Amino acid sequence: MKIILLSDIHGNLEALESVCESVKEEDADKVYCLGDVVGYGADPEACLRMVDELGWENTFGNHDEAVLNPAGLNLMNPVARAALEWTRENISPEGLKWLEGMKWEVAPFEGAVASHALPLKHGSWLYSDDPNLVRETFATRPESIIFVGHLHFAHAWHLKNESEELKLVKVPEEIKLDDGKWLINVGSVGQPRDGDHRACYVVYEDAGKTVTYRRIQYDTVTAAKKIVDAGLPEVLAKRLFLGQ
Repeated sequence: MKIILLSDIHGNLEALESVCESVKEEDADKVYCLGDVVGYGADPEACLRMVDELGWENTFGNHDEAVLNPAGLNLMNPVARAALEWTRENISPEGLKWLEGMKWEVAPFEGAVASHALPLKHGSWLYSDDPNLVRETFATRPESIIFVGHLHFAHAWHLKNESEELKLVKVPEEIKLDDGKWLINVGSVGQPRDGDHRACYVVYEDAGKTVTYRRIQYDTVTAAKKIVDAGLPEVLAKRLFLGQ
């Protein structure tokens, strides 16, 4: 079994198109999108349509929720809020209905769970960079493998057993999921923030219990120009080149 997991497309059509071409070559059994299809980028509607047509299974992200529920905008910084207000004005009723159908979490295979943020409480949007929250997640969830997005940073946490310290694996390429519990952050397709501007996704293969990170080049110049031309905050265009 081969499974692909990705997250945080954020309206970046150029990144999504390049990832889709790469995903086709993987010949995976299933693809999961862990939320935030919209927000930040200039092509929210096109990204929604593409993900829908591909038939991927999707989980809810905090930007997806904020587009549906204006109250969620109060939790955003000014740049994110401006982008989401623009997104609300540039998405169709059909797109909004599609967002409403997202799930909070999915089970890609036995012993695993996948969600946008840490799966402690739906709607809490907790990040995976807090070791205390990661340990709490491991203690709360029965699954031994947890996939998340939200942070835009490719990394993993490993807890061999309750008496040991958490081990952080930063920006990995391939991970062997041996004993203990694992949390895998799949990074971001449309706006990476771990110093590598390329689109990111992961491949899980059960034959060897491995997770492999893929980094995909895309037309960053076009994606950035669209952001500027749409009147969105210019910082959203600049950060695409920096991976920050």
